Amino acid sequence: MKSLLRNVLRFTSGSIGGGIFNFLTFFLVAKLVGPEKWGVWMIFNIVLKLSPIAQLGVTESVQRQVPILNGQGDWKEGKNLQDTSFTFVLAAGFLLSVLCALVLPLAVEISAINAIILAPILFFNLINFNYGAYFRSNYLFGKAGIISFANGFLSIASLLLTYRYSFEGFIVGQLIRFGLVSIISAWLAKRKIEFNRQFATVKLLVSDGMPVVLISLINYLLMLQDRLVISYFFDIEQLGHYGLAFLLINPLLLVFGAVNAVMYSKLSFDYGEGGRVIALSRLTALSNLQSWVFAFLIGIVYYQLPLIVDKILFDYKPGLSAAEYILLGHVFFFSLGLLNNTFNTLNEQKRRLKVYFINVVLGLVLNLIFLFFYKSIASVALASSLTFLLLFVQLYLALNRIQEKSLHIKGLQLLRQLMVPTGSIIIIIIIKCLIDYQSLVLTTALRSVCFCVVMGVYLYLIIDKGILVKFANEFFFSRR
Repeated sequence: MKSLLRNVLRFTSGSIGGGIFNFLTFFLVAKLVGPEKWGVWMIFNIVLKLSPIAQLGVTESVQRQVPILNGQGDWKEGKNLQDTSFTFVLAAGFLLSVLCALVLPLAVEISAINAIILAPILFFNLINFNYGAYFRSNYLFGKAGIISFANGFLSIASLLLTYRYSFEGFIVGQLIRFGLVSIISAWLAKRKIEFNRQFATVKLLVSDGMPVVLISLINYLLMLQDRLVISYFFDIEQLGHYGLAFLLINPLLLVFGAVNAVMYSKLSFDYGEGGRVIALSRLTALSNLQSWVFAFLIGIVYYQLPLIVDKILFDYKPGLSAAEYILLGHVFFFSLGLLNNTFNTLNEQKRRLKVYFINVVLGLVLNLIFLFFYKSIASVALASSLTFLLLFVQLYLALNRIQEKSLHIKGLQLLRQLMVPTGSIIIIIIIKCLIDYQSLVLTTALRSVCFCVVMGVYLYLIIDKGILVKFANEFFFSRR
């Protein structure tokens, strides 16, 4: 079996390549159609992100169980679960598309014709979601990387059609993109699918995956809460302004998802093969490193944002302050990946669900309080960023209770992990305050260079080199 490092590089490189195309496409489309039309897309994007909930957790259950079954040598049962889940997802996707075409125009500011064009995207999205789980759970990360790249590359169709037909051309291009990704996924999988209608198996998958679905629903509500609040209290153009930050964050989200998908499968396989201690013994070192990497990337994006708005996306200038708050909040969000994977692997979803539910309520309360004192999209962004901080702290406290029983990890080590994202944000803010010249180009360049130097020193100080060497030898380069 190939090393984990090769899998990470394959999957991540495909995601990065696809992310570049996605970034360029959405960046240019947002400029072409303007904040109001981009707000319409953001509304549908909320529905798109929530759509995997329609398959009731069967895919999540398969993604958790198959690596464990493979680690135990039960390959036949793994295939049976995958075939059953695919059959169920086809039916769920069809019903969801019909429902979307009928209900969406009545619920939000989307025309009937646009809803009809957008509805099949939900069907293809569920199929792609299931194929993604198939590739990852069977360690086919090379193929998963190809799909990630194709998903981004095919977005060029949306850009070309937008130039010709404006917003309507964009959504037709998105439909073409999602459909072609489904076809390519089926071709790469090259698996003989037996359409199983085993209701007992479906029931078991739903029962096992439902806690994950509830967590996903709560997670989506937590992630999308700010946009839902803005949709209710502000007009669609303000929602478009708020989308400025996500134009720049989306490529990082793809990389984040790729890395954590590999890590999730690895943790699950180790857990099935050797038990809890083997699966969790590498968590501390990798969590620190992951936090630093994404904090570094966000810092670079953060300093480029004012220049991008000033020179290119000037129509989105009202959303600049909100975008800066969102970027800082995502430093904590990107530090959550391995925590979430660990809870899933250990089947501790109920504990995680409780934490997420508490933070959804806290997030809503914070949004309402901040809006009461100052009604602006920046207030919503600040409240959402604080919610990510609270979630980060609470998940670590919950995981600490698990780890103390199996690994005896001390509270000082967890405090050290908390310092990585917190310290990175402090560095970002201090450099911004200290370096401010009349020339925006000079200011951006100096901030970026200074940030790279300081973060390099910070990495040297906070990372335990002995742990990382052990991690590299045992985790990345070990063979299975």
